[in-house]
Amino acid sequence: MKQSTGSFWLAVSVTALLPALHPLMIPAVGVPSHLLWWVHVLPVAMVAFRFGLRGAVVAVLASSIAVASGEALFGTGYGTSADTATITALFVALTLTTLLVAAFALYARGVSRRYGTLFEASPSGIVRLNRSGRVEEVNPAAARLLGVAPSQLKGIEWNDIPNHGEWPPAEELVGQLWSGVVGVGEGLGRSDIHVSVTALPQDQPPGFQMVLVDRTSEVAHQNELERQGHLSTLGEALAGVAHELRNPIQVILSYSEMWTGMGGLPPVIEEDARDIQTQARRMRDMVSELLGFSRSREEGEVMELPDVVRRVVRMHRMTLGRSVRVVETIKWEGAVTGGEGWVEQILANLISNAAHAVGRGGGTITVSVVAGDAGTARVTVHDDGPGVPTELRDRIFRPFVTTKEEGEGTGLGLAISRRLARRMGGDLVLEETDGGAAFALELPMASPPELPEVDIPSEAVSA
Repeated sequence: MKQSTGSFWLAVSVTALLPALHPLMIPAVGVPSHLLWWVHVLPVAMVAFRFGLRGAVVAVLASSIAVASGEALFGTGYGTSADTATITALFVALTLTTLLVAAFALYARGVSRRYGTLFEASPSGIVRLNRSGRVEEVNPAAARLLGVAPSQLKGIEWNDIPNHGEWPPAEELVGQLWSGVVGVGEGLGRSDIHVSVTALPQDQPPGFQMVLVDRTSEVAHQNELERQGHLSTLGEALAGVAHELRNPIQVILSYSEMWTGMGGLPPVIEEDARDIQTQARRMRDMVSELLGFSRSREEGEVMELPDVVRRVVRMHRMTLGRSVRVVETIKWEGAVTGGEGWVEQILANLISNAAHAVGRGGGTITVSVVAGDAGTARVTVHDDGPGVPTELRDRIFRPFVTTKEEGEGTGLGLAISRRLARRMGGDLVLEETDGGAAFALELPMASPPELPEVDIPSEAVSA
């Protein structure tokens, strides 16, 4: 805590006068009164530490002049002034001494200010504890992480900090790293934050400095990587199964086509054969969709956007069933540039989010393709769910922002999708709607191939 201005200048004044008035104390105290000379270094150190170089220069000169003037005025304390040589020697000695003290105070000031800047600006939370384990100071990062005002933390025990979780006492954390979850907020606004905590012992003054690191983003990212790894493994397995199913399905389809083409079959058997043929074709198409959906694409390729949209929509119709109605509206046919696998990933994420928003109780998702502005094509996924809350609209594309319940989503899908869209030269935006939520994927249209220039002979033109 900073010293108040009044008490600071009172201390400076008292410690500055004592050396100058020490000769007056000689009759009562004797030779020990000369020890008061050295008190003059205190106001020099105090002013230099508080005001820096300019304060140090003024304090050094003022202190030396004050002590030398006291010696000249009061001398030995019996009304006899000191001679000029003694005063000069005293002035030089005092000046050299205070210069050293001022230099040390300036060094200490620099170290203190650098540490103070680090303490205040550190992204990690820092909590200073005294030797008894009570909080003395908290930096802004720690207050934000714990969700408690600094004034509410000062003076309380380390293990009595609100929302602290189950971390050990400070002395057990020296040289150790504890990781766990702390709860921030109350009621519906409560959230869990993953933190790591360690303790750094300090000698002067005795105590500890507790360092708290927010690992929420790291843990969420790790969980997302694990989820993506599981999905990748599942996709590979699904592609393998689809590949193995393709041959027997083709055999079934071939025999059913052969039977219906033979003619002369009883009507009931022919109808059954045509049903088998219809279902086999449907299974073949589903397998083809699975194989096409799992195939990777290259960035910057040219693709027929409506075909990609239709394929993704068909995939989700199969997975969502009849509880969620997925409608496609294609008002523009043409090619765009980008990564086909990335486009599928973005649209799959948008449709999955929309299906979660409308719920299994039923709802409609509309996927439309239209021509956008400035040579772009626009795919909009619009649902009739509750929409994006107003307080989240400005940051819905930030990592770890989600409208889903805890454990149902990581909040990374939209952030990754926007990054992929922009990498392809497009964008992903949240549109204004009267109801529900609408996300629009914009992609650059593929430029038509440039025709080579052909020189036409002037004779042909004249002819």
